[in-house]
Amino acid sequence: MPLKDTKTRREYQHRYYEEHREELKTQQHLHSQKPETKAKRREYSKQYVATHREQKNKQMREYRHTHPHYGLDNSRNWRRKLRHRVLDHFGSKCVRCGFSDWRTLQIDHINGGGRKALLNDRPSPVRYHLDLLNAEPGLHYQLLCANCNQIKKYENKEDSSWTFRQTKTKTSPLEANG
Repeated sequence: MPLKDTKTRREYQHRYYEEHREELKTQQHLHSQKPETKAKRREYSKQYVATHREQKNKQMREYRHTHPHYGLDNSRNWRRKLRHRVLDHFGSKCVRCGFSDWRTLQIDHINGGGRKALLNDRPSPVRYHLDLLNAEPGLHYQLLCANCNQIKKYENKEDSSWTFRQTKTKTSPLEANG
């Protein structure tokens, strides 16, 4: 016997839900985990975004205007955590002097060419750091503090300004002051 009265039907549905809450939640969870359900939901989301793009963009612009730190805080924290993961992967200290302050540690290309690799091979610094997580420490990359990295560049003549000074003065800056 279907309940034709709206108020009576709502009361019945409410009582039924309260009595069978856990069972209904379990069924709902199992249904939502099925691959075909996930595919339908994904397809619906794509269609919704395509048809409501301007509305969604407007809402997001308004939200970002009223919450200026929304994206910045999340992305800054994420990039900082990514950097710490990379530093942990490489040992969290300088391989030359053992200095371990994360603010001064830098990834060094053992055979040089780091600037070229960063500019040409990687689309972004984030992608570069994600690739570093898959690299074997000590094979192509090492962790150096800022001072040791500059000293290594100078000793290996990797610094372009050193090359310019060498050709102009014929002596290194240290020998000239020494």
